[in-house]
Amino acid sequence: SKIRECDTVLYFECAAKTMTERLLHRAKTSGRADDNEATIKKRLDTFYSATEPVVKYYEDKKKLNRINAERAVDAIFADVVTALGAPPVSAATKLKGKKIIFIVGGPGCGKGTQCDKIVEKYGFTHLSTGDLLRDEVKSGSARGKKLTEIMEQGKLVPMETVLELLKDGMLAKADKSNGFLIDGYPREVKQGTEFESKIRECDTVLYFECAAKTMTERLLHRAKTSGRADDNEATIKKRLDTFYSATEPVVK
Repeated sequence: SKIRECDTVLYFECAAKTMTERLLHRAKTSGRADDNEATIKKRLDTFYSATEPVVKYYEDKKKLNRINAERAVDAIFADVVTALGAPPVSAATKLKGKKIIFIVGGPGCGKGTQCDKIVEKYGFTHLSTGDLLRDEVKSGSARGKKLTEIMEQGKLVPMETVLELLKDGMLAKADKSNGFLIDGYPREVKQGTEFESKIRECDTVLYFECAAKTMTERLLHRAKTSGRADDNEATIKKRLDTFYSATEPVVK
């Protein structure tokens, strides 16, 4: 009434547990007296009791933008940009004009090395589902904690979660990248069709063909220095068998 109406409200939603963990982590270096568990709990209780009516008020006025603040910084900022700019647009629209290339090849085929060269020459962004999963786990987000539980139980990460991570990773770099190399994806036909229906169709698929014998030799050579538990002959054979059985329909 005394200045003027705001245009929008950005509400960064984050679980109390996540915020507490972040503040306790900050306490190791911040030196702030209020970064302790008892005070954090009081601050959060005050925040929730005071903010609930504010959120409802602006939600009723259709001015509230809820931002999921449990994700990687770039993914959160991509939503902030959307909220502050034009009305939300689809992933397909945001990624229009950006090349999307699926990178397919068995373990040890050299696709990682080729991706590095493509990135250097064409200014593309290299996204590996394995790296995205590991980064999310390291972030300590709620989604990262769920992923840790799934992986510790030896279960497969749901396809929807992998797609979410890929989409977040792509949208976060959409303004800076000429295109995207989606490494090791899709591993099966359904992954490809789901990606294309929920994100956008790929432009092309690069399939790095390599004999099983060559890939095995390369991985065994890598084993001398990699320290990776899966770089042994028995596991390599299983990985190759899985790759061929899953990838044949994708290639076709």
